[in-house]
Amino acid sequence: MHLEYTLIEGDFVNAGSASSSIKKTLKQLNVNPAIVKRVVIALYEAEVNAVAHAYGGKVTADIEADTRRKQKRQENGTEISTRMLSLDSSSDTGENVH
Repeated sequence: MHLEYTLIEGDFVNAGSASSSIKKTLKQLNVNPAIVKRVVIALYEAEVNAVAHAYGGKVTADIEADTRRKQKRQENGTEISTRMLSLDSSSDTGENVH
């Protein structure tokens, strides 16, 4: 599952929307609550920093089934894990801000 969210510089009203949406998705996929909490806290912090200190940016989340665990625990159903969660803060010129 691929999710993308655009962050706008100075838009504090919507800062946190991506982390909230991703939290809801992870909960629907029955991801371990401890993992959901860690991901959402880190993502929220990154969102607010991008909105406050950068030129906005884009949050991209790819959520995939962990096939290693699925093979080991097929009888228990599919386990889901977050494989990649990234925040790309870019300036108006398209350059990455680090």
